[in-house]
Amino acid sequence: MKLTKEQIEIINAVKQNYALNKGIVVNAFAGTGKTTTMIEVAKTLKQLGAKKVLYLAYNTQMAREAQAEFKGLAEVKTLHSLAYNAVASALGGSIELQKLLSNKKHLYSIAD
Repeated sequence: MKLTKEQIEIINAVKQNYALNKGIVVNAFAGTGKTTTMIEVAKTLKQLGAKKVLYLAYNTQMAREAQAEFKGLAEVKTLHSLAYNAVASALGGSIELQKLLSNKKHLYSIAD
């Protein structure tokens, strides 16, 4: 697949910023090739020596689709699963988090 000028600029920005340990932000509308670009970004990062690449999807359906498209180039998670795993890890595991969530006396509502 031939990349657009904008996609090539993004890949070049990734290359320049990787050595500086900096990230980039890409703003794009629906249907403009974000997933294709991110696949190329993942390939580029792997070529540059990145051990792991994380792709965050908004919801489970998008994560499933991305997982099929990335074909192992990146770890694909939803924002929710990333947060859940971080909290579970901080609490000593997902079983501890499940216990906390099932114990209603520790949950507070600020809506009242």
